[in-house]
Amino acid sequence: MSVTAPRWITVFVDVPDEDFEPTVRFWAEALGGRVSPARGLHGEFVTVIPSTGHPVLKLQKLHTGAARVHLDLHVDDVDAATQGALAAGAALIADPDELGYAVLRSPAGLAFCFVDDPAAPETDVHADGDRCSLEQVMIDVPEAQFAEETAFWSAITGWAAHGGGAAFPEFGWFEQPRTMPVRLMAQRVGDDTARLHLDLRVPDLEGGVALLERAGARATGAGGEFWRVLQDPTGTLVCASHHQDH
Repeated sequence: MSVTAPRWITVFVDVPDEDFEPTVRFWAEALGGRVSPARGLHGEFVTVIPSTGHPVLKLQKLHTGAARVHLDLHVDDVDAATQGALAAGAALIADPDELGYAVLRSPAGLAFCFVDDPAAPETDVHADGDRCSLEQVMIDVPEAQFAEETAFWSAITGWAAHGGGAAFPEFGWFEQPRTMPVRLMAQRVGDDTARLHLDLRVPDLEGGVALLERAGARATGAGGEFWRVLQDPTGTLVCASHHQDH
């Protein structure tokens, strides 16, 4: 494996200070995990610890700025990965020499980090289950930026990008190892704002939506036969889906 290829993905939900506690409770209840002790200089980080396996979702308290989702890509060589991302079109926000990890933005303006924290599962992590699980990170991109953004994420991960075909022309997907804890996909959106949103796999659609609402989510009324769109306590979009295919 290349020293710049991700060996794990950690999903961060970044939350304004005033919404932090209810959002932490929401994600812990939604995923059936427990919350770690707070850490960081200002107690700004917590982890949702699953019953088994390595953590996938963490939350960060923001003292300024709006709620968002960002990704930590775990790599063996942060410096080399950073240089590769800059060559592919990223902008550097914080240098790894300053923090020990790199903070960057994609061409469409999406924040992500390269980190060298150890996390390397040895088995397939996509087994069937009977609980709600974080399945997918969707890169929502305006049509004008879609080709450039999907090419960028393919370049920095080393995962080949593919279109959704005639059946799903609005989507793009990446050929990633099944040992990744979440799938990465791209979606064309009709507005002019790029963002990341999270897709949750639920054991049954109506029951899963009810669970998420009890945890603090708000249904938007949008959805289809196999999926529903909700908002977490900050208003960040979350999709619940139930389907047979992984």
